[in-house]
Amino acid sequence: MRARGLLVAFLLGVCLCFVPDPGHGEIRTALRREQASSMDVELLKAQVRYMMYNPAAYLSVNFHYMPAHVGDVGDVGDVVAIEVPSTLRALPGNIIPLNKIYVLIRDTRGVFSSRTGVDLLDQFKRTLENIYSYVDDLATDMDSDIVAEFYSQEGIILGYFSQGEYHLWER
Repeated sequence: MRARGLLVAFLLGVCLCFVPDPGHGEIRTALRREQASSMDVELLKAQVRYMMYNPAAYLSVNFHYMPAHVGDVGDVGDVVAIEVPSTLRALPGNIIPLNKIYVLIRDTRGVFSSRTGVDLLDQFKRTLENIYSYVDDLATDMDSDIVAEFYSQEGIILGYFSQGEYHLWER
């Protein structure tokens, strides 16, 4: 009798393990709301493609897009906040990349470290042209649609690209 009671209690405990708990397994409403633009998604895909096609030679590349006008997305009152990279204010000539793809390139492989002057500008050009090939369906003209910054391994800005011209950063 005692063994039978233990068997019933054990089986009841096993059965209760399979009873769904209400409230668990639901996706929160905040996670279902669209909080990224389609441009952000496409730029992230381009970043992943760049890394996948250049596994031994890719640099740290981040794409940002800043539309000229930010509207409401999702429910009423949910405004998308655009994160402006902190280095944006450091560019000369008051370059503000509105409606442009803003590319931050950090040299994680030592590609820029041994170069100076014209050689460094040529390396910037080769690097950015390679990266542009992954976003050329989003930006039809590299000279007018792309703004880029080039950084050393230590995070020091080396140069930038704007309006079709490559510039060394003057210290």
